[in-house]
Amino acid sequence: MLKFYYSTELEKLADRLFQELDENPLSNPLEKEIFVVQNHGIGQWLSLRMAEKEGIAANLKFEFPSERIWSLIRLWNDDIPQTLPSDRGPMTWTLMELFEDEQFLDQFENLRHYIDEKDPEQRAMRSWKLAS
Repeated sequence: MLKFYYSTELEKLADRLFQELDENPLSNPLEKEIFVVQNHGIGQWLSLRMAEKEGIAANLKFEFPSERIWSLIRLWNDDIPQTLPSDRGPMTWTLMELFEDEQFLDQFENLRHYIDEKDPEQRAMRSWKLAS
């Protein structure tokens, strides 16, 4: 079931979510509980908040709205690949390739300054952090 709750206070939303989960647990305890969040930070915060409140936070899946929509579309259409070029993994590798392209970096001086590192490992780590 898809439910929407809104508030200007994240803590109140989280408390409402935990109440909802207590009142309506999944019928299969091995099934993942799916949450749609706006960014990874909110997902991490929610997971930590749940662990603090409930004592544990396990078998949770946090998806962005676009990921959830594609997951639902795939239920009706098996022809859509599981991984799209715009998904995080493929997009990360695409950006990593761009960060190695000098002509691309010439267009973005701040980006070049950030990832321009003499140590190749540090450069790769900074590029990976930005790309993912």
